[in-house]
Amino acid sequence: MNDRGRPKLVRRIDGTQLIANLAEVLEEIISRGAVYLVHMAEDRGAGDATPDPANPARPIGFAFGPPQVLGRVFALIDEMEYGWPRDVQVSEVTGLPDLIPRWHRHPLLWRDGTPVAMSINAAEYQQLQEHWDSS
Repeated sequence: MNDRGRPKLVRRIDGTQLIANLAEVLEEIISRGAVYLVHMAEDRGAGDATPDPANPARPIGFAFGPPQVLGRVFALIDEMEYGWPRDVQVSEVTGLPDLIPRWHRHPLLWRDGTPVAMSINAAEYQQLQEHWDSS
């Protein structure tokens, strides 16, 4: 993360790969501050998927990364409408639906009493990018 809060490392990943490699993804989030833009199949219920400029055919369903980076979105949105983190233990994640953000539900993953990752939707991530670009 740089001094404006923008992550230094942004990766793209398919939702099925995220679940299959969750332990490795979490380690990269913890050790390198990586943010993952998760590509969703249209039928996976990504909510407000956003076209990916790097690959318009594969929409970005949500962003998954460090709470200290992605959590900044709560300062940019109406917390009464959107800002409701939902605590999830890493050991309780059984599939992609556990990580997908929804209205009034932003998964905040905990491991050993420490928040390690969270999810925000693609539109919220876009708001963060606009904030970083204007800073």
